[in-house]
Amino acid sequence: MDDLTTLKGNSHKSKEALPEKKVEKVITGEARTKKKTELEKMADTFLVEDRSKARDHIINDLLVPAVKNFIIDMITVLLKGSSSSGSSARTVDRVSYRNYDRDYDRNRVVASTARRAYAYDDVVLKNRGDAEMILDQMRDVIYTYGFASIADLYEFAGLKSNYTDTKYGWSDLRDADILEVRGEWLIKMPRVTPIN
Repeated sequence: MDDLTTLKGNSHKSKEALPEKKVEKVITGEARTKKKTELEKMADTFLVEDRSKARDHIINDLLVPAVKNFIIDMITVLLKGSSSSGSSARTVDRVSYRNYDRDYDRNRVVASTARRAYAYDDVVLKNRGDAEMILDQMRDVIYTYGFASIADLYEFAGLKSNYTDTKYGWSDLRDADILEVRGEWLIKMPRVTPIN
């Protein structure tokens, strides 16, 4: 059992006392960057965030009303003996509760996503072990500091970064993956977000 004095605090004061972040190359092999195509850049910017919005739209705007209509039709069949879906009586009673603010919010989110998007190059390595080592180190940095930057990713791979690479990164790497591409290993990172 841990002594209470050895446990790490979670307050702002204890986070301010963190040691300076030191990031160094952790791999033994060579690494290079791979430029993203315009299509990949657009996908990174919009698709990840829009996936959850599309799921919400399908569930809330399509499935839930369809299930409600199905239940109403089934009750009507049980009570009256026939479905009223063919009659115009039911459509007259129906009220649309469409949330028009949602369209405004969706457009605002897309605009803010486009503003904060930052394109960076993927990291490609000669062996999978090096890719796994980099992801492990990135997770350790996130655990300690709450985020890891693109610059950290590049430094772990022994690559050069720029000032802007320190301003964008990740606070969660659950969606990070290692993909084999033509005998090399590409670290596929989630979409970056600005670091505050």
